[in-house]
Amino acid sequence: MDKNAIEKWLKEHTRKCPIGRVTRQQCEKLRSRPLVKNAGEYDLVRPSECVNCKWWLFFPPEEEKQKKVA
Repeated sequence: MDKNAIEKWLKEHTRKCPIGRVTRQQCEKLRSRPLVKNAGEYDLVRPSECVNCKWWLFFPPEEEKQKKVA
């Protein structure tokens, strides 16, 4: 696969965050995990970087992305 195509895809579909580069879906899943104090014994917990994070606001709404494609 072409390196430029990969770089373009990463730029369009991911954002830098304290955890690393994540897609909108990865970000939503991480933010939806319970906090440590609310988690069960075997639950995956929300990373500490995600607790007060506002980086997810930098993802464009899905409607805007769909308009670009159309």
